[in-house]
Amino acid sequence: MTWAHKTKQLPITLATDHMNNAEGVVGQALGITSIDFTALELFGAAARCSHMHFVDPLLVTSESQMIAALIQHHVDDMSDEFAVLSSANDFKDYVKSFFVGTVAAGVSYLTMIKGGYHWSDHFENVVGVGTKGRTPDFVFASVEAGVALTEAKGTRSSGKNSFDSVVEAGYLGQVEPHLGKSIGAIEASHGFCIGSWLTSTTKAEILVHQTETEPSDDKKVDHYSLGLVQRQNYATALSLVFGSSYGTQFRRGFVERVPLLLRFQWQGRHWLTRSPHREEFRSWPDDYDEPRWWYDRYQLYFAIDQGIAKKVLSYFRSSQASAVRGDMEIDPIPQDVIDQARGSRGGLEGAIFPDGLAVMGAQFRPENPRLVRWDLEEGQFSFV
Repeated sequence: MTWAHKTKQLPITLATDHMNNAEGVVGQALGITSIDFTALELFGAAARCSHMHFVDPLLVTSESQMIAALIQHHVDDMSDEFAVLSSANDFKDYVKSFFVGTVAAGVSYLTMIKGGYHWSDHFENVVGVGTKGRTPDFVFASVEAGVALTEAKGTRSSGKNSFDSVVEAGYLGQVEPHLGKSIGAIEASHGFCIGSWLTSTTKAEILVHQTETEPSDDKKVDHYSLGLVQRQNYATALSLVFGSSYGTQFRRGFVERVPLLLRFQWQGRHWLTRSPHREEFRSWPDDYDEPRWWYDRYQLYFAIDQGIAKKVLSYFRSSQASAVRGDMEIDPIPQDVIDQARGSRGGLEGAIFPDGLAVMGAQFRPENPRLVRWDLEEGQFSFV
């Protein structure tokens, strides 16, 4: 049966520490032994991790559906354990590489947020181009742990011991050389290489290599670096929701224009997504039919929590705000809200991530949809 309802478990079976006493390096173990996730959580994580640069939300929707279709038919809907079935063995090599890389990126993202890291983006977006040597895939951050570099690895064919060597090489070659140093405008205090061992058809496993240092009570968080990661996190998040031209503003550091949006209620909160109306006339399309729009046109699409969107947009209301002033002082979405979303129609309605981004599924039906616009002068959303 196609994977849709079952929440999957994925254990961390091996975590290897690497001592590093360099100045500015502060080790931080993930502190978890397993992760669990719904199908929509993995699909959403994989889709958001697959885009390094800006794309139109409609294209993201198409890719999200492609990722969902690619993964869900090769994972069962019965076992508690996550594994890729033998039906995926017949992929051509180039499809197999895309499949494994997509799953590994999504798993690494879910592992990091389970470990308490709420904001992230691609290394190139946060740091910029031109960093010497091999680089990791992502930069993650949290208020408690600071900034971490993360590399994702995956395999569908290697044995576990052989793959662990690949994960170790990823940490030593792509993560560790950049720790405690100025890379772009940030400094990362620790890092991880997270490997998704997908060879077994009954139980996949996570292998981790991570930074260890001598015990220390001095874990000062660099709020400037944290703020930079948050900016890029929300540049990507808002580009997924609003559109590529709007996300570009956040890379620059200020907001000039925001599209009209559709606000709806879900899980006791208000959410925003790109509206299907004709913006130039502020009216609905001639062929607009609400049930069909929600169920057919956008089977998977992104939305963002309105309260978090307001804080982010307010942070970058003018060109004077282009300089990062520290972290955005945004509270992540509470875990109980994330868990409630998992329980809605067996997890088929949607999935919520800690930074306030959500991916909505085919079974989702919004409450009280209303058109809203962002008032740049007042710093408020208002009904159209």
